Order: sequence, then structure tokens, then C-alpha cells
Amino acid sequence: VRPGVASQGKELNEEKKMETLHIQLYGLSPLLMHNPVGSMPTDASEQKLGRKKIPKPEDEAKAGRYLLPDGNFYVPAIAVRNSLLTGTRGQLINRRSALPYISGGVLMLDEAFPLYRDGERIQGDDYTIDTRRAVVQRQGIMRSRPRIELPWQLEAIFDYDKDIVDLNVIRAVAERAGRTVGLLDYRVERKGWFGRFEVKEIWSE
Repeated sequence: VRPGVASQGKELNEEKKMETLHIQLYGLSPLLMHNPVGSMPTDASEQKLGRKKIPKPEDEAKAGRYLLPDGNFYVPAIAVRNSLLTGTRGQLINRRSALPYISGGVLMLDEAFPLYRDGERIQGDDYTIDTRRAVVQRQGIMRSRPRIELPWQLEAIFDYDKDIVDLNVIRAVAERAGRTVGLLDYRVERKGWFGRFEVKEIWSE
């Protein structure tokens, strides 16, 4: 074995150290939630027969919340990451789509990002009921959902590989996502106006 080969192999086999990416998002429009877990049938006969009860607006909205065990609101981390991935549309890196770079360089670390308002956690009873027409399986229905009013903020935290994508590219993608994609239900990507945001700060450590 040539001198240095063994040590080089050891270095190559060592796990690559990832950095932690922080993105502070500030809401520009309210959030509209619909947690699919809350809309699943719970009554055994209802599940068996395929019937679904029509809930009261207040019950349907309450069931649609994203709540942490402590009873405070959160946004699913996958929703933020998916917004970033969709925000790569039109963004190029070396004449190639930025999508694989963001997908490979920004990875899930947490499952949920707590929601804040002016530095305080947003409690699970701090919402209004938003009832509007929605299309489900090609049928128009009236759906009541929890609406989180402005102001709201969150800090998204991801695993980050700086060798794959530059921080400035992530900022550009996140800013585009905030304007053209948004978060959660009836977001701007879906021809709505909810879930818009701006990037306040972004850094890695």
C-alpha cells in the first residue's frame, strides 16, 4: 500500500459533516390550514359503509389544525421544503434547473416548525373560521378551515450541504417561493392568496 492511501481512504469513508440551515419566514398573508388527519373518519360504522358525516363549521375547522403536543400551532416541515422545491421553477444553476441542487442540498431535519407571533408561540385556539367553497374529487363543497391571521413567523431548520448549493441560491429560491408558491391550503400556487411570505434572515452554522 502506497504511503498515505490508507489515511485518504479513511477520510473518504468518514461521514460528511452537514451544516444546519436556518430560514426565518415572515408571513405576508394569512395561513389556511387543513390537516388531513383531522378529516379522517373515526366512527367504525362510518368507515365500513364509506359514509361521512357533515361536521359543523367550528368542528371541521378545529379538526383541521396542525397542533404540537403542547397545543400550539405549527407548519409541517415538508410543506416548507416542498414550497422551496416548487420555487426553483425558472431558477438556473450553470444552465441547469436548480431543483436537484435544492433537493440534494436542503434536507429534512425536523418534522414541524412552530408558529410565532411577535416572539410568542401561537396558541391552538388563536384562529378564525374560514368557510369557502372547495373542490374535492371534482365536487364543490363548503369547507371550514382554521385561518391564522397576520402577523405570523416561523424558523425553518434543515440539514444543509453547502458543497451542493450556495446560500445565495437558497435565498433567491425561498424569496421566489414566498411570492409565487406560498404555504398550505389555497396558497398562491393554487390560485389563492394565502400563505405568502418573505425571507427575513437566512444563515448556516
